[in-house]
Amino acid sequence: MIIGVDPHKGSHTATAVSPITNAPASSLRVDATLAGYRQLLRWGKAFPERQWAIENAHGLGRHLAQWLIARGEIVVDVRTTATARVRELSRGGGRKNDMLDASAAASIAAAQGDVSPVRAEDETCVFALLEERRANVAAHRVRLANQLHALLRDLVPGGARPALTAASATALLRGLRPLSAAERTRKQIARELVSEIRATDARLALTAEQMTAAVWDTISSAHGWPAAVITGLVFGAIHALSAEPVFLVPLAFFGSMLCLLYVRTGSLYPGVAVHALNNCTAFGVSQHWNFGEIALAVACSYALIAAIFLLIRALSPPPPGLAPLPAARAAI
Repeated sequence: MIIGVDPHKGSHTATAVSPITNAPASSLRVDATLAGYRQLLRWGKAFPERQWAIENAHGLGRHLAQWLIARGEIVVDVRTTATARVRELSRGGGRKNDMLDASAAASIAAAQGDVSPVRAEDETCVFALLEERRANVAAHRVRLANQLHALLRDLVPGGARPALTAASATALLRGLRPLSAAERTRKQIARELVSEIRATDARLALTAEQMTAAVWDTISSAHGWPAAVITGLVFGAIHALSAEPVFLVPLAFFGSMLCLLYVRTGSLYPGVAVHALNNCTAFGVSQHWNFGEIALAVACSYALIAAIFLLIRALSPPPPGLAPLPAARAAI
């Protein structure tokens, strides 16, 4: 049974259509609430072999479609243009009707027409959301910069340079001494705009970090093994000049394991620790050291690595977007 759904903001109308006779068997209208979703699913379970055909499942019907997929239901998306064509060819002169649209969606799915399967949202959806957010924030920054340029043009002869940043605007405003009430107001608004640009830059930096993490999550979840194999081959190739040929395959395998260890833990520290242990052990064995000497070398290498990491952390600035947003200076 094909269950066509015509989604709306306040309610959803569903019609069950037989794929053999293409005749409606039953219809139901529910509120667009979780209680309505549960009622709709209970009604649909009366048809053991069912498929949901939701009009605009990537738009207005997205929430219902993802809710059904999370409960193991099969969902396809029906384009609104396809249901419009069916409506034009049906009785009624193309007048829109919720039950007719639901039946049209089911009929199109039954005929294997203009439909596409709907899948659960994954990391690619996360990246798309972040990219849309980045584009909106970037456009907002352009508007802020244009407003600031317009104000500075009336405060400074010739205005500011095209590549305007919060730091350069701060330096420019610091040396201004307004002479009139209008100039004082322009400077005050310019200070507020500089503060907003700083905050927007921090949001853009944070979004860039989140997009990078989303890309890595996609690679590690869907393509972890190919990435590990490539990493292992590169790791083995790097050691090709210093290692015997017989050790290249074990080194490539070792590099793949280090990559998978990073994917598993989400941190470089375990891989660095295992790599140091391997190097110290291999060097100690080649020099015929005893167990105590090898253990001492491993402990010293760990202490040196920990000291280097602590020094790097102490000297590195906080990640952009994670520190508190800097407030506008009173001296602007």
